[in-house]
Amino acid sequence: ELSVSPQAEALLKNYESLRLKIYSDKTKREITQYEKGATIGYGHLISTPQEFEIYRTGISEMKANEMYHADASRFEKDVKKLITAEITQNEYDAVLMLAFNIGAGDPVKNSGLASSTVLRIINGTSNSDLDNSWMAWRNSDGRVSNGLISRRKSELNIFHNGVYAR
Repeated sequence: ELSVSPQAEALLKNYESLRLKIYSDKTKREITQYEKGATIGYGHLISTPQEFEIYRTGISEMKANEMYHADASRFEKDVKKLITAEITQNEYDAVLMLAFNIGAGDPVKNSGLASSTVLRIINGTSNSDLDNSWMAWRNSDGRVSNGLISRRKSELNIFHNGVYAR
């Protein structure tokens, strides 16, 4: 059974960057009040004001790693449920990295990987172009993000070629 490779984990942590204080995912600035998109550690999304209060004073690197592993484990379970086709290690790693960034999602709520054309292509239920569908996930706060364009290209390079690089 596939699980995230050490190369994918290292690259994912590199993309997410270690942040020991709460910050806004939109502005990347530290924040002192809860807002949607509040984030800490390696891209851990803070989902409630109560969780915000728990991490208000910051976290240690050890706690950031614990949170990352819990989040990655949850995403792995979700990705394994969503993918019905047989895929290779590098394809799995790339899809996991995409899901970590866009969310595993919910087809009912039309969100994340679960409702994506990328997933339908991989599972063989769509004939759309994989690269174009993957690159469609390049917006942040309603605007095209150069950082997300670079990240999507990197994920596609992993998917197609097994090259783990930014």
